Amino acid sequence: MSYFKNKCNASGARLLSLLAGFALAVYAAAPVYAFTPFQAPLLSTAAVAPNVVVLLDNSGSMNTVIYHNGFNSKADYPTAMYCKAGTSCTVNNKDHWTETATLSGHDDVAQGDCSAGSYKLGARNAYKVSKKTVYYPGSAGQTVCIPFPDELQINSSGTMADEVDMPKNYLEYLVQGLLAGTFSAADIPTGHRMGVAKSVVKQVIADNISGVRFGLASFRPGNTASGSTGEVYEQQGGIILSQLGAAQSTLNTQVNALYGATWTPLSEAYYDVVRYYRGLASSYNAAPATPSDQIQYRCQKSFGIVVTDGAPTYDTKFYNASTDPDRDNPSVGGADNLPNWDGVNPAPPAPYSDGDSSISLGSEGHSYYLDDIASFAYDVDIRPTASTLDNSGKSFEDSTFNKQNIRTYTVGFAQDNQMLKDAAYYGRGKYYTASDSAGLSSALSQALNEISAQAGSGGAGASSSSSLTTSTRYYKTLYDPADWRGTIEAYSLSETTGRLVSRAWTTDSTITPSNNGASYETYNTATNAVVSLNYSNVSNDQQAILDADLPSGITGTQLVDWAKGSAVTGLRTRTVLLGDVINSTLERLSSTERLASSVTGDNSYNTYMSAKAAMTNSLLVNSNDGFFHVIDAETGGHRYAFMPSSVFPSLHTVAAPDYATGGSHKFMVDGGITVADAELGSTWSTVAIAGMGGGGKSMFAVKLFSAGNNSISALWQITAPATSTPANAFNNLGYTYSKPLVARTSDNEWVAIFGNGYGSHLGKASLYVVNLRTGALIQEIVVDANDDGTAPNGLSSPQMVVNAQYQVQKVYAGDLRGNLWEFDFSSVSGSVANSGSPLFAAGVDHPITARPLVVEHTEGGHLVLFGTGKLMESIDKLSTELQTFYGIWDKNGAAGTVESTSLQEQSFTEALDITANGVTQTYYKTSENEVDWDTRRGWYLPLSLDGAREGERVIYPAQTTMGRVIFVTAKVDADDPCQSTGSGKLVELDALSGKMLSYPVLDTNGDGRIDETDIRVSGLAIDGGLPGQPVIIDAGDQKKTQGKYILDSTGEVVVVDECGEVNNGQCGGVSQSRRIMWRQLQ
Repeated sequence: MSYFKNKCNASGARLLSLLAGFALAVYAAAPVYAFTPFQAPLLSTAAVAPNVVVLLDNSGSMNTVIYHNGFNSKADYPTAMYCKAGTSCTVNNKDHWTETATLSGHDDVAQGDCSAGSYKLGARNAYKVSKKTVYYPGSAGQTVCIPFPDELQINSSGTMADEVDMPKNYLEYLVQGLLAGTFSAADIPTGHRMGVAKSVVKQVIADNISGVRFGLASFRPGNTASGSTGEVYEQQGGIILSQLGAAQSTLNTQVNALYGATWTPLSEAYYDVVRYYRGLASSYNAAPATPSDQIQYRCQKSFGIVVTDGAPTYDTKFYNASTDPDRDNPSVGGADNLPNWDGVNPAPPAPYSDGDSSISLGSEGHSYYLDDIASFAYDVDIRPTASTLDNSGKSFEDSTFNKQNIRTYTVGFAQDNQMLKDAAYYGRGKYYTASDSAGLSSALSQALNEISAQAGSGGAGASSSSSLTTSTRYYKTLYDPADWRGTIEAYSLSETTGRLVSRAWTTDSTITPSNNGASYETYNTATNAVVSLNYSNVSNDQQAILDADLPSGITGTQLVDWAKGSAVTGLRTRTVLLGDVINSTLERLSSTERLASSVTGDNSYNTYMSAKAAMTNSLLVNSNDGFFHVIDAETGGHRYAFMPSSVFPSLHTVAAPDYATGGSHKFMVDGGITVADAELGSTWSTVAIAGMGGGGKSMFAVKLFSAGNNSISALWQITAPATSTPANAFNNLGYTYSKPLVARTSDNEWVAIFGNGYGSHLGKASLYVVNLRTGALIQEIVVDANDDGTAPNGLSSPQMVVNAQYQVQKVYAGDLRGNLWEFDFSSVSGSVANSGSPLFAAGVDHPITARPLVVEHTEGGHLVLFGTGKLMESIDKLSTELQTFYGIWDKNGAAGTVESTSLQEQSFTEALDITANGVTQTYYKTSENEVDWDTRRGWYLPLSLDGAREGERVIYPAQTTMGRVIFVTAKVDADDPCQSTGSGKLVELDALSGKMLSYPVLDTNGDGRIDETDIRVSGLAIDGGLPGQPVIIDAGDQKKTQGKYILDSTGEVVVVDECGEVNNGQCGGVSQSRRIMWRQLQ
């Protein structure tokens, strides 16, 4: 190529966009906390930070400027000429043209009427451009100002220390574009590839150092003498500049020291990266002599990211078989297969991406072996020895994670290179160009989230009634990481034992491509209207989103058809249509259940309940296929599906043919669901309101039934803007984990109330109040504005207190920074109670993510019951912070934040292993401290026995029955982060005081009765999986017991029999069997 050695440092708009996208996509955690939901189910994935070695091209061509986005390197532009000093030049006098002249002897760069940092092409026939004179075919007197790079300025001697490359035709393009007014000087990028790469890589490291173990590699720099220009090339291979896990300061120092001055030995250098991962020294140099701490855990994922701007040169020097014990590919002839791992040697000419070509060794594209090294990195077990142990003391040959390998991602700088595409393909990664920032952001997010290995499957449970009868059914959701299918199963329960008896149906057979009767809807963002889900019904902008990033030959129309269940060649093949159900609640819609209370003096709701008897009993669930689903509860048939339009940008990801096999996962519609009866205008209806959880920043509502109308249709959708737009009413909406409330305000307007969620643009915490019928914003109440931007926050699911008119009076909600807030809705507009201060502050390390439970206090006011903890981001699995369960008294007339010193402490006092009927079960006792309500404002229970910090937390709402508070805890094995099953406790306490109950609630001796012969305990251990929120079913008047049905993270149903009636201070129940706890896997 023809280059001007120009001291421009053109802007890195393209690469900056590229790697800034990377910074947002991967685990972003520093320098200040930023919420980034982990995109794989944490209950079934390992929590080990991935290894990422970035191989950054430092060849001479990385000194090239970043081009203006209109430049076409293959186009011909009117000639611009370099004119040697002292030579009379004329247009097109090529005798005087020098393409890569050295920079010396010229100090007359004219600034003229150009602003500082630019140089001038003025009223002459020849002009100096960064010490080089160029012609341009224009009239005398025309002036062109081309900006200098951001980092470089002319010094006092008229020279610049660094130089960058500007291709001749690019300078010609700039001159002509400026003269024609096609663009202005302000539009010209002011950076070069190496400068921008260094800047952005440092930013990526700064933003992700908490969640990613970075290493840095480059090509070996040229042999440079002191004071030289660094252009002595011909060095082989690569060098590991910083080993994995290096400090940010070390990585920054190494990045800053890079400069463009060597050839492009891509496969040699990447081979050194692979050897480093394998614990082997470099083939080409002594650094590092002893690679250390490359892979910490057997489940840890390892990646290489190759960032380059050119084809290979001087890239064929590989050592013989004696230097590498694994050079033999058994599927290829011969025993020494590197670098040609696949044995393919296509004949020239180019383009091809394998083997050698016939051009010279120093020419671009002389050899193409990067795809071979990438394939080798994926094929070879880089920790093959069973006796080698990871940091948790488990063998690297553990059967669950018995192979460790490397996936390869490639980034082409300002080029589209088949070699890089093939390297990513055979390395089981993906290929991107610098201009594809959106695609890079999405795919690198998947790459760094590919930590799932041990499968889990538990989702949520529901029952058809709260009492056990012959017709009672239990429903559970499951997911399968092997293909990310979701399943809902319906089971009949034994009226005698309460156990799951037989499966009535499964969506694996009721919702399939050949068995799908649902109607589909979505939202047109241009018209703000609900429409039938068809490509032609959405806006032009939405169509462009659906058309983007699809496989060749696939259209947006076909993508939509695929989403609705059609088979499309080139997209993922499915045998069942329901996607994985992970964090969504499963709600049963019953024609007889009252979801609001009657209003005094108004009989219209009772009239509606009579009409509601015609409603089809259904199940409601969100799924990561991108839909909110309505399913017939009796048959499992598919009735309806709504796709929020915010799913559109990610739909191609789950439709990709390799989505189910590539080890990645994407949350789509994953939030909780609220079902309520309410008046829409003057018409009573049953509605559902739901969010997207970690899948996005939208909330939507669906009308499920209205008097005389059994049809289903969405009502509205609200979505945060893509970038911060303070004028947008929902700018502070984050990832919508909040489960909404539905009630009337004091002026009888029906509203939905929800926390703004986490990860909003400005990191605020606020409560949203919207019109239930339209979704229009009524009020946003900000409790934490995060004005200094240092402590992003977000409000969690709220709970409310209503009056006899079903008008909301109070709302309580926690936030990510451990604050419990009270909102006053006694007037038309809500406000933050307690003079704008939190009702209670648990502390920044004790986030409140579960909805609080609110009960009336015996001495007036309300008792707010909640636990602390979080399990949404990768680092959450490694947390061992001591969390707590609280009971906070919102005392009538009291003011100020409740201090922790005013709370009565309770504690776990003893763990008992009791064997009954051949089964040993662990039970827990707690303290029985009384609460002096004259001096105390509540109680607290640390989730620890003997003060041990094991990361036990509360992530589900507490429940209440018979004056007891019931909650489950979750504990992940922090000593072995590859272990994902975890464990927890089922805890039952006196709700008012938090003390251990005064009567037995569990059949600890296994005699079939719950009475005074049983030991009083406060809970029991649940091992083998993280317990989900219990479904409580009364066993009936005869047995006077309750069954707690707990679906754990492995997909097993744990059934616990407990006391269901208390008489004279003792339980009067007969258990349904002689085992207190059953683990039932169906």
